[in-house]
Amino acid sequence: MKKVLMSLIMSFLVVTISFANYANGVNDAIKMEEQEESRVKITLEEIPEIVQESFENSDFKNFTILETHKLVNTDGTFFEYTINMSGHKWAIYFNSEGEYISKKEVD
Repeated sequence: MKKVLMSLIMSFLVVTISFANYANGVNDAIKMEEQEESRVKITLEEIPEIVQESFENSDFKNFTILETHKLVNTDGTFFEYTINMSGHKWAIYFNSEGEYISKKEVD
């Protein structure tokens, strides 16, 4: 009986911790979108070389680049490539160190 009770308690803790981590990730994404940021259209030549290299080594390199932007907010500086991928526009984000951050479909 003690083993069953301990197993139930441990399972409950694992589920609770997993949900808390998921909720924090969702909150961070919402917070990032709500932050005030500076968004400036730039040319490819204005993107740091390390970011350009990361893009060229990514799975997105063969898609058409429509435009690029530099974004600055309280989390740092990011670079956005807007690409045409299979007839849909996608925004691809890299940080200033060239690390891929995320992508999202845009209108």
